[in-house]
Amino acid sequence: MSSIKTLNRKRGNILAQLTKLSSKPLYNLSKFELRVVLDSLKDIKEKFEDIKQAYFEIDNDEEFKDIEPLLNKIDEDIQDFQVSGKLLLYKCTEVDKFKHNNSSEHANNVRLPEIPLR
Repeated sequence: MSSIKTLNRKRGNILAQLTKLSSKPLYNLSKFELRVVLDSLKDIKEKFEDIKQAYFEIDNDEEFKDIEPLLNKIDEDIQDFQVSGKLLLYKCTEVDKFKHNNSSEHANNVRLPEIPLR
């Protein structure tokens, strides 16, 4: 079992990584960059879950009671950031599909019959 001090340091590290990752505006990123950010967020989330589990193993309920709101806030921040990133990735994908479907090379050329004019 890790000490509270060690867990607090690890939590601070996770929070710093999350802050650094979320400091860039996501809407300026390409699809590839968004995927990289979401992969990094997934790694951060996994580390956070390990730390959270270690906190849950703390025997001192008083110490845990003080830390629990902080853990919930970090968890909420991770989820919000993940939703924002996935939503932007979805929008990028939909825009690409729209552009692909409406490009001139895929346009259907329909030839209408000639109407004789008298």
